[in-house]
Amino acid sequence: MKDYRFDALIGRKVLFLGESGSGKTRLMASLLREAIEAAGPEQVTLLDFAPKSTTVGGIRVGGKVTEIYRPTRRLCRRCSPTIRAPRLEGRTKEEVVSIATQNALRTTRCLQWYSSAPTPILFVNDMSIHLHAGDPDVLIDTISKSETFIGNAYRGLLLRDDKGSGIAKRETILLERVSKHVDRTLWLEPAVEGEAE
Repeated sequence: MKDYRFDALIGRKVLFLGESGSGKTRLMASLLREAIEAAGPEQVTLLDFAPKSTTVGGIRVGGKVTEIYRPTRRLCRRCSPTIRAPRLEGRTKEEVVSIATQNALRTTRCLQWYSSAPTPILFVNDMSIHLHAGDPDVLIDTISKSETFIGNAYRGLLLRDDKGSGIAKRETILLERVSKHVDRTLWLEPAVEGEAE
C-alpha cells in the first residue's frame, strides 16, 4: 500500500476506494492519528460507519477505526453507531434492505450531528454503508462543511452478492456522484498475500 501522509492532504477532500483487504481502515487509522497529533482532538471528527470486522474467504472485511487505533488519550469527536453488514448478515433481499435502511437511519443522525457543529477536519470510515439506503445529498452536504475531508468506501467484487436487493448497484452509482464533490479519488490495491492489511 502506498504511504499517504496527513500533512499532504490538509485542505483537500480525498476519497479512498478499494476492495476488502486493501487496507482502507488501516490507512484511515494512521491518517486519523496524524491529524489528531497535528491539529488536536478538538479539531477532528470521525464518523465511523463500518460494522465490526469479520473474515470472508480469509479476507478481513469491515472494521471500526478503533479496532486498529486505540489512543491512550482522548480520540477526537466521533460518532460510531452500531452497524450491521447487510450483504453478509441478510439472508434474503428483504433482510438486506431492512438492515441497510436501519444503518442509514443511524448514519444520517451522525452526519446531521457533524453538520450542526462541524470541525475543520472530518474523517468518514465506510461511506458505502450510508449509500446503501441513505440520502447521498446529506453526505455531500456534510463533506462540504469540512475544510479537510478524508473518507473511504468499498469498491470491489468480494461483496457483490447483495441477494437481489440492488444495494451494490446503488452503492456504485452514488459513489460516482459523491466522488464529483471531492478533490481526488484514490484507489487502494488489495494487499499481497501474507501482507498485513
